[in-house]
Amino acid sequence: MGRQDEGEVVGGMRVYENCIRQTLGVGQSEARWRLNELVNFLTTASESGEVLQPSEWVDDAWHAVLADPSMYSALLEDCHLPYLWHRQGLTRPGGYERTLELMSQRYGPLSEIAWPAKSAADCGQGCDCGNEG
Repeated sequence: MGRQDEGEVVGGMRVYENCIRQTLGVGQSEARWRLNELVNFLTTASESGEVLQPSEWVDDAWHAVLADPSMYSALLEDCHLPYLWHRQGLTRPGGYERTLELMSQRYGPLSEIAWPAKSAADCGQGCDCGNEG
């Protein structure tokens, strides 16, 4: 799946967008943007085979979808992605920087809002994502 641009919703993705909107209390366009960045992150993590760390902004959207495990599984299926485990509190030195590197290689310049230079991951309070639980 290629980059999801802000404002683009693929097929039945509206249900996930609405989940993010309601859970985080954000507007429809921000929920769509967060969903797109989440899908981009999950796609990058899956295709790289590396354990990556999301930004706090993206992780909030991930948590919103994860609150309903069947919804998270459906999102991965809709995006043709394998199951990617969310591991709270696990970070690796340089892991967030590696995420930024891979994301920008794949998608070009990243938004400072969605992908700031520093994130909770830098403080050891983030989480990571991988193919194994």
